[in-house]
Amino acid sequence: MLFRSLALIEERFKYIWWAIGQFEQLFDRDTDPGELTNLAGNPAFENERVRLRERLADTVRKHGGHEALDGNELRGTTYDASSTRFGWFGDKIKTPWGRRPY
Repeated sequence: MLFRSLALIEERFKYIWWAIGQFEQLFDRDTDPGELTNLAGNPAFENERVRLRERLADTVRKHGGHEALDGNELRGTTYDASSTRFGWFGDKIKTPWGRRPY
């Protein structure tokens, strides 16, 4: 996998797809300019989430990023917390990027 995340930013909404863990983030930039509230799981924003996900996949396809796609869907991998690369190290956890989250 050559990418960790993909994002699509519009005037009002910002959508982020995290390939590791297949995690989505959706922010309303008008009401939450600090991007603190993830709306991806909010049923009121389901139509926006689906629309932006499809638009991101279309944009990736249009620009030749086929390694980021699995058919028509965005490609991702499951997060394995037991992995020595991504999991616990003693009493400290590291992020998938190898940095401690502090």
